[in-house]
Amino acid sequence: MAPGTMRDRWAALRRRRTPPDARPPHTPEGPPRAAPTPPSRFDVPALRPKADAERPVLLVLLVGLDAAAVEPYLERLDAERQAGAALPILVTDLLDLAPFRARRLPVEYLPDPARQRRFAPDLDPGLYRLRRLHLWRRKWQPVRVLAFGPAARDLLARWRGSPFEEGDPAPELHVR
Repeated sequence: MAPGTMRDRWAALRRRRTPPDARPPHTPEGPPRAAPTPPSRFDVPALRPKADAERPVLLVLLVGLDAAAVEPYLERLDAERQAGAALPILVTDLLDLAPFRARRLPVEYLPDPARQRRFAPDLDPGLYRLRRLHLWRRKWQPVRVLAFGPAARDLLARWRGSPFEEGDPAPELHVR
């Protein structure tokens, strides 16, 4: 095969699949680039289903619990979601997300410190977890944070003193 042949084939295939009016005009500098958008808060309504766009969000910490211990909480939170009171966003360290998907509950995964150390030994697990919680708080903008179980209570206590939360308005934090 001659050099450049494969590249030419891919370019020809791309030209055939792209209608002429959709192709960017050729310029010596390359195709025009869009101006970068400044960083801003997450657009939460775009992340949620339309039916849930206006409902307040509860961030629910379900960490340090096994699947059997989480089940009663899922039933209760699913009933609350279906009643239309609030949209619970569940934070879990469980690998099996099938119980959450079966109830169509939105979930965020937070690896436990032992698993994280195994895959990212250079990251401090405590700071990593606090940073993830801060990002989820900005993303979902919850009106309340609930913690179920002793590990979740400890995580919530550390979150209250997080260096990432300085200057940001905090949601109500509740321990159950």
